[in-house]
Amino acid sequence: MMASIQKSSRTLASDLERKIAVQILRGERSPSSRLPPVRALAAELDVTVPTIQRVIDRLEATGLVSVRRGSGVTVNDPHACGELSLLPMWFDALSDQPEVVCDMLCDFLELRRVMATHLIRTRAERIRQAQERLLKFSTSLRNSNGLVEVAEVDLTFTAAVVEASQHFAAKALFHTTEALVREVPWVAEALYGDRSYYRRVIGKVMESLAQSSDLDEAARAVDRVLIAWDRRTVSRFRTLLEASEESV
Repeated sequence: MMASIQKSSRTLASDLERKIAVQILRGERSPSSRLPPVRALAAELDVTVPTIQRVIDRLEATGLVSVRRGSGVTVNDPHACGELSLLPMWFDALSDQPEVVCDMLCDFLELRRVMATHLIRTRAERIRQAQERLLKFSTSLRNSNGLVEVAEVDLTFTAAVVEASQHFAAKALFHTTEALVREVPWVAEALYGDRSYYRRVIGKVMESLAQSSDLDEAARAVDRVLIAWDRRTVSRFRTLLEASEESV
């Protein structure tokens, strides 16, 4: 059983960014506190000063810290300043709190579902224009078996839908979905572990898009399918997470 679907190896800077980010998200580095000076932090973590500077630049880009000349690096309140890209790190930081993490996954899937039905109501014609390409992904899905293969096909399929919709916010949301699938343990297994069920979900979604001339009805039909899938996903995720905790 695979925990997550990794796309590429992580760099030292990204690993250190994640380490410090998780500390901030867990409250181990409290809001308004300051990080050690760059040279001191580099010595503490046994890395070069340029590496630490890259890490701080990344943390600042996510809103977790603020850098002011003469004042050093100040930790921000992640609840007030954090952005959606931090979601995989939130999962990491709160991995010892299954109920909280499951609620976060439920909330995110709801947001994804709302965006999906919005795209059907407002961008259906653009999506239908790419239907021939999307059907090829459906064929690839039917021929896929392993978890990694199915996950990659799904991510490619979703990226094609989002690209066809030409919806900027949907693209940003997709990038977060992709990060969750690739980086968060058990998310991929929870989504795609039951391959036959997942194939039925995609089949029903494609059928609703192709056959219904009433966009509101198509959106409602897709919403019903996704609600059931999301509930199933959260339930599977909770079971997998709790099992992994018990095995430690």
